[in-house]
Amino acid sequence: MRWLLVVVTSLAVAPTIVQAWEHGPRVERQRLHAELRRGWQDAIRETHRAVAQARREVRRAYWLERQAMRAACRDARRAAQNARRYVGW
Repeated sequence: MRWLLVVVTSLAVAPTIVQAWEHGPRVERQRLHAELRRGWQDAIRETHRAVAQARREVRRAYWLERQAMRAACRDARRAAQNARRYVGW
């Protein structure tokens, strides 16, 4: 009779024990660690995206500056050619 009582009691208490074991401090620590790692990875990913975007913007600004310089040189060359024609050299 005692064994039957022990078996029935352990079967009745088993879900509570399993739940307590699953949600114990170790699992909480692992979940917290996973959240922290996920947050860190998201921050790193956003940092990499921001750096890549900044590099693209710098490259585009450099390209636009070169274009503007070439246009200015072209205009100066044309002005010099027109001045030379006007003077008659």
